[in-house]
Amino acid sequence: MDTMQKYGMKKDKAILLFVQMVLTFLLLVVAVYLLVFVDIHNLGGWMIASYILITLSVLAIAVYGIYGYKKGGIAYILAIVPFLGAVLVNILLPQRNAIQIALLTILFALVSVFLVKQKDQKFTRYVSLVMVGVALAFSIYSAITAKLDFLGQMSARWYTYVAMYLSIFIPTIMCGTFALTYNVKCTKALD
Repeated sequence: MDTMQKYGMKKDKAILLFVQMVLTFLLLVVAVYLLVFVDIHNLGGWMIASYILITLSVLAIAVYGIYGYKKGGIAYILAIVPFLGAVLVNILLPQRNAIQIALLTILFALVSVFLVKQKDQKFTRYVSLVMVGVALAFSIYSAITAKLDFLGQMSARWYTYVAMYLSIFIPTIMCGTFALTYNVKCTKALD
C-alpha cells in the first residue's frame, strides 16, 4: 500500500498518525471513565466541566485523525480549544496549590500560543516541546503531592487512586498528542 497516494503522507508519518489514534482511543476511554467517576461520586461541577471539555477534545482529535486531516487545519484547531478550556477550569479548582496554579497558568499560555501560531512551524514545534515539558512538570509535581483527603472515606479505595493518577497525567498525554499530531500535520504539508 502506498501511503503517499492513499493518505497523502509518507509511511513513517502514517505510522505516527496510527500511534496517535491508538493513544487517542486510550485517552477517550480514560476521559469517559474519569467523567463517570467524577459524576457518580459528586466531586463538583468544576471537575465535571473539566472532564466534559477533555472528552470533547479527545473526540475532536479522533475526528481529526480519522477524517479532519484531509480537510485542513480547522478540525485540528477545534480539538485544542476544549482542552484549553479544561486547563482554565483546572486553574480554578479549589484543590490546587500555588505551584500547580502557576504551572497550569503557564500551560494555558503555552497552549494558547501553540493554538494561534500554527503557521509558524519552527516556532510552534519549539512551543509544543516546552508545552509538553510544562505539562509533564505539572503531572509529576501533582503525582508527588497528591492528597485524597478531600474525598473522605472514598479516598481509601483502589479505584480512587487509579482515577486520580490517570487524571494527573491527562495534561501530559494531551499535550504530547497535540505535539505529535502537529508534527505529522506539518510534515504532511511539507512533503
